[in-house]
Amino acid sequence: EILAQLPPIHIRKTTVPCPWDKKGQVMRNIIKKTEGQKRLLIDGVRLSLEQGTVLFVPDKEKAYFHIQTDASTAELSEKLLKDYVEYMNTWKS
Repeated sequence: EILAQLPPIHIRKTTVPCPWDKKGQVMRNIIKKTEGQKRLLIDGVRLSLEQGTVLFVPDKEKAYFHIQTDASTAELSEKLLKDYVEYMNTWKS
C-alpha cells in the first residue's frame, strides 16, 4: 500500500569520458555552476532541482564521470541527463 502511494521515479544513467587531468576542472565547474542551489558534496555532486536530481560522480579508476538523473517522468529525466552531459562536455574542454 505504501509503495503505491509513492510518486513514480524515472532514472537515467550514462558515463562521460573525461581525461584524468580535466577531472578537477570539471568538478570546480560543477560546483561553480550550482552555487546557491541545493546540493550535496559527498563522493561527487548531487543536485536537488525542482525538476528532479542530478548526480555527478568521478570514476576512481577510469577516465570517466558517471551522471545519473531522476525525475517524475522519463522525458524530464532524459532532458536533465542531456542538458548536464552537454554542460560537462563544455567544462572539460
